[in-house]
Amino acid sequence: MRKANEITVETGNIKVSNDSAALITGALGSCVAITLYDRKQKLGGMVHYILPLNPGGKKKAKYADTGIMLLLEKMMECNAKKKDIEAKMVGGAIMFEEFMDDIESSIGKRNIKKGKEVLKDLGIKLVSQDTGGNYGRLVRFQLSDGKVYINSYKAGAKII
Repeated sequence: MRKANEITVETGNIKVSNDSAALITGALGSCVAITLYDRKQKLGGMVHYILPLNPGGKKKAKYADTGIMLLLEKMMECNAKKKDIEAKMVGGAIMFEEFMDDIESSIGKRNIKKGKEVLKDLGIKLVSQDTGGNYGRLVRFQLSDGKVYINSYKAGAKII
């Protein structure tokens, strides 16, 4: 059950908020969630993307190359300063490794790689991550302090 102070970020979507709420997302297998946080403004946002590259004309938030840029734009529209923004990354698992011939070309690995490339190109520092593995994750991004709480049945709980 969702709490009143939680905002759900569904798969392939973006949310930005500057209140004391938490942004939450689940179903992170090979998908990746990127959080951006401006500590000075106490403003945060999350994108939950599915694939690394947008083939064009599709929903931008579903893809790393366009979704992360769109999230940054939405943050800046809410008065975030690019120089004050830091990023965290969660997800990118290899969920069915036993059925794969080439793990390096898995969607999870490609999602992580592309996310890091986009953040670097945008000049956003990646300060922490919990990526890879072979298990799904649930994420809670607390906007009051920028902490990201991660839960997994297989790997337990952690904070980044």
